[in-house]
Amino acid sequence: MDETITLLQDLVAIRSTNPMGRDVSGPDYTEAAMADYVEAYLKKFCPDVVRTEVKPGRPNVIAHLEAAPDAPTLIYEAHMDTVLVEGMTIDPFDPVIKDGKMFGRGSCDTKASLASMMVALKRLAEDPDRPHINLVLVAVMDEEFQFTGIKHALANGLKADFGICGEPTELDLVIAHKGIVRWKIHTCGVSTHSARCDEGVNAIYRMARIVSGLERFHREELSSRPQNKLLGVPTLSVGRIIGGQTVNTVPDWAHIEIDRRLLPGEKGEEAVNEVQAFLKEQPEIDFAFKMDEPFLDDPAMEISASETVVAALADAIESVRGPSKICGVAYGTDASKMVANGIPTVIFGPGNILQAHSADEFVDISQVEQAARIHEELARQLAVV
Repeated sequence: MDETITLLQDLVAIRSTNPMGRDVSGPDYTEAAMADYVEAYLKKFCPDVVRTEVKPGRPNVIAHLEAAPDAPTLIYEAHMDTVLVEGMTIDPFDPVIKDGKMFGRGSCDTKASLASMMVALKRLAEDPDRPHINLVLVAVMDEEFQFTGIKHALANGLKADFGICGEPTELDLVIAHKGIVRWKIHTCGVSTHSARCDEGVNAIYRMARIVSGLERFHREELSSRPQNKLLGVPTLSVGRIIGGQTVNTVPDWAHIEIDRRLLPGEKGEEAVNEVQAFLKEQPEIDFAFKMDEPFLDDPAMEISASETVVAALADAIESVRGPSKICGVAYGTDASKMVANGIPTVIFGPGNILQAHSADEFVDISQVEQAARIHEELARQLAVV
């Protein structure tokens, strides 16, 4: 079996679940064990590997393979954390291979990208004719919730001429993605025994009116706006609703969490203010509500199709598996932070985004093997630019 697939099996078996802001703890909810494995693997062939604790038990691992001070620098970047495993229909940490697919949490998002990058770096390090390019592998924590890992790396001096952000793109080139702003809305009521519910004020009923207004805002306002040619229209979704104490008590509180996807040029603060103004105009919302400051505000990302890294990656893909397409995606990635810091970055990797976060997450192992070879070829393409 290809060494990339063996490595991916090892990574999937390691628990690195992101708590996603929930009040949970323990070794399953950190990237520490993943970082241990990644660090040990890279140190076998790379003399410069640095592990940095971004939060307690939640490190980044960064490996530098230097060619020369005057050589261009390419970053391979992927995240070590995964989403939660509740509701999965398979054993999330048993990397079973069946019908050309590997199953398990993180197999697609995005340990497959990390494995292909690690193997590519190993092969390049061991190549006596290694291309004249500086290579940096960046394995980060907390991509799935607040992008803390890549923000920390960039704030502490991470720089490069080119970047590849590993995410499931089915080995196509992604040069644009939507941004995200997320925040909470709260409603208050007056609690009383549910047997005398008319004497109370139901905070959940109030929130229901807000939720209906937000659905209308998405359907009638956002969906009718001019489209970005790669990304379509902006969107809004209510992802969580919580409220009340017990079933026999009229609830005196409720809150929701909102996910608003941004197009390039949109700002999170303006998007939040627009929603607030819309809700205040709705006649059925005749009560006070509270909006928190966003707990995530991440910009959209778009680079030109004429960037050097785009052309080089397209050539590398074609040399391994044939022509690819250039596209945009609705989900957010670490790439927007890299681009904002002056690193032209393409999003690329094995797997289909429809399998990310799914109950039976899997990745096509042939794509993982191809990705490792493409990463190798990309370094050679950029070394002669």
